[in-house]
Amino acid sequence: RRLVSREITTGGVRLGTINVTYDFSNLINDVQSQGYKLFSVISLLMVVFATAIALLLQFLIVRPVNQLKNASDALASGNYEAKIPQPTRDEIGHLVRSFDAMRNQIKFVQYELVEASTQAKAASETKSAFLANMSHEIRTPMNGILGLTDVLIEEAETPELRENLEIISRSSRRLLSLLNEILDISKIEAGTFRFQSENTDIVKVCSEQVTLFQAAAATKNVDLSFSVENAPALVRIDPFRVQQVLGNLISNAIKFTSDGYVRLALTVEPSSEEPRLIISVKDSGIGIAEEDQKRVFHEFVQVESSQIGSNNGT
Repeated sequence: RRLVSREITTGGVRLGTINVTYDFSNLINDVQSQGYKLFSVISLLMVVFATAIALLLQFLIVRPVNQLKNASDALASGNYEAKIPQPTRDEIGHLVRSFDAMRNQIKFVQYELVEASTQAKAASETKSAFLANMSHEIRTPMNGILGLTDVLIEEAETPELRENLEIISRSSRRLLSLLNEILDISKIEAGTFRFQSENTDIVKVCSEQVTLFQAAAATKNVDLSFSVENAPALVRIDPFRVQQVLGNLISNAIKFTSDGYVRLALTVEPSSEEPRLIISVKDSGIGIAEEDQKRVFHEFVQVESSQIGSNNGT
């Protein structure tokens, strides 16, 4: 509250004094009260506006992104039909369209893979049926050759003729065994292929292989020999597989050797735990460069033609 006084004069004569008293406390209180109300209204409007913005963002951005995330998880698990948001004209809509195109492409590729797998399975079944039929057709004449060879062996008049016929018989039986393994592809496809382990005269197996290739070695003036050192009478092996490996090694050794030697050696290496049986094939041929010695054992790999000359092998 304030008091304002003013004197009233006229013509130099003092007429009196005017005193005015005023008080703004009620006005100030009213203004403050209205200010608080206005602030509360503005704050409430801001909260409402922020909530509206959040809900709009939830609808326009967060919800579509969550749907795309769920669709991506479903796609990773093999579900190509998960719901995706409706595409719009903004960046989210572009992302939705791109995802849908990618999903359709993956679905198409998956369909093609299934079709290719079905066709491959059908082709494999057709191949197995063909090989099964060919197996009978090939084994029949081979058994005829073996039977006739056995008859000729019994009727052989000279030891030399008998020995030659026995070589033919062993070669035919080896070829028949090889055909049985090649044509019986169903074992490999079914995962039931197993090595056969039986007591075998390893010296006899090796000597038969040497005898089998003596004629081929003689045509190239190659001395094919076999040596044995402390070999056991019997070993437990798969004789056909050992014959197959020895045949490949001796055949290649003769193929790449001229006017030299090929030596098959059978030795036993003593050991404190178990003795080791070592079969080695050594030749005086052209050899293999050191950098090719590892890769040459991979299937369908051969050294450069300049190294093997006129020979051709894998």
